[in-house]
This record gives sequence, C-alpha cells and structure tokens, in this order.
Amino acid sequence: MTSKEINKTINKLEDSNFSMDCFADKPIFYWGWYWREVDFDDYPYALATDGNIVGFCESNKWGYKYLRVSVENSKKLRKLIETAIQSKAKEDFNELNTFMQQLK
Repeated sequence: MTSKEINKTINKLEDSNFSMDCFADKPIFYWGWYWREVDFDDYPYALATDGNIVGFCESNKWGYKYLRVSVENSKKLRKLIETAIQSKAKEDFNELNTFMQQLK
C-alpha cells in the first residue's frame, strides 16, 4: 500500500467509528481529535508519548515528548498497520497497538 492509501483507509475506519476497544476507541492510537495524515514513506517515524501511552501525533499542540523509532521498527510498524487495516481483525490491531506501546 502507498502512504496515501494507508492514510485514506485509516480515515475511512475513523469516519465509520470503527473501534477495536483499544486506546480511546481508536483502532490505531494517535494524539488528537482526529487522524492527521502521516508520511509512512519517511523513515524513521516519530511517535509521541505522555510517558504512559505511545501514539502518532502529527500536530503536537500538547507538547508531548517525541520518540524517534528506529528504521527497522518503523518498517515493522508500517507492516503491522497495513496488516491490521486490511484484515480489520481485532488480534491484528491488538498486535499493532501492543508493539507501539513497547517502543517507549
């Protein structure tokens, strides 16, 4: 999938109120009120944390600490995202979000 396709699919999930009973009822955790486009082709990724929860944060209005994810883990994260959004399976979203939380 292209970066644009990934973002479009995530937005569709958000618009349909798709929930996996994950963090804050978001299938892929992000800081903010709505999903903002992520450049999934730009490695390494930067995620944000409040010290407890790790997530995407393309508009850091709250001053969360950014974590630079290694290129290897960024690629793994992208693969987990692609798998989850294509399968829409709870276990794939749980694996994705568990992996993200282990990056802190």
